[in-house]
Amino acid sequence: MALIMFFCAVVPFAHAQNSNGMPFYELRKGDQIVWILGTFHAGRSGESLSSGVVEKLLQSRALVLELSDTEIFNAAMLMASALCADECLKNEVTPLMLNRLKEAYGNLFLASGGIERAPLWLVSIMGDAADIEKSGLKAELGTEMLLRLAAAPRGMPVIGLETAAEQFAVFRLMPNAMLREMVEVTVLQTPEAKRIAGIQALHAMWKEGDADKLFHYYLSEAKKIGIKDSIMQYYNGEMITKRNRRMVDRMKPYITEGRPLFVAVGALHLGGEEGILSLLKKEGFTVVRQ
Repeated sequence: MALIMFFCAVVPFAHAQNSNGMPFYELRKGDQIVWILGTFHAGRSGESLSSGVVEKLLQSRALVLELSDTEIFNAAMLMASALCADECLKNEVTPLMLNRLKEAYGNLFLASGGIERAPLWLVSIMGDAADIEKSGLKAELGTEMLLRLAAAPRGMPVIGLETAAEQFAVFRLMPNAMLREMVEVTVLQTPEAKRIAGIQALHAMWKEGDADKLFHYYLSEAKKIGIKDSIMQYYNGEMITKRNRRMVDRMKPYITEGRPLFVAVGALHLGGEEGILSLLKKEGFTVVRQ
């Protein structure tokens, strides 16, 4: 579950009773106000944003997400263009691992000439998406889509903090031996039923709005399934810390006095000493959980 393992850390933020069912925070510095929502990138039919979240969104002057609408389109194009002309996956994994990946996810690549034409990083991403679907969650029902639908009637600007290429680089540039071991541990050595149960448990925990609990679950599950510390250090550094700093740097120019700014990013980016909340706290913002 390389992409859907949300990371949040223990930071002693003040908080009020959470009635929103999601990790949701108010940040203030003088007359500057930022609402930050930790999202889950997939959801169930019938789920909706709380009235409190919608109210704050509609009071804001812009919706800030990880990816703009243009970059969502670019992500699909990048994934399609990542397919190899030859059977490149055979050069990245052992014959045994190739056969096991075929059994698990081969059907996802039937229209693309077979899984052998997909680089391992793409197989990892597509495999995550397939497991999410099997868990009963759908990407098109994720928090970001609900926010887009709520903001659209007001003509609210949607700002992206990253490019699709930057996000994919975390996996595309990961050393092959490290990526291969991560896939081996998280997919091939973990039964499908357990992977799906893990996604469902994570989604339920996210709805409680407790970032600290989510963080401890992430750490404990990584240890349980045997991911090496060296892999976790690389993954957290590239997937979490580096991206957090980049998103905060790109967010700051939009934080001005007057109408609030509404920011929504994956819940894994909120907590920890290098999390977005902590980084903005160091900039002088007070942080209050809603």
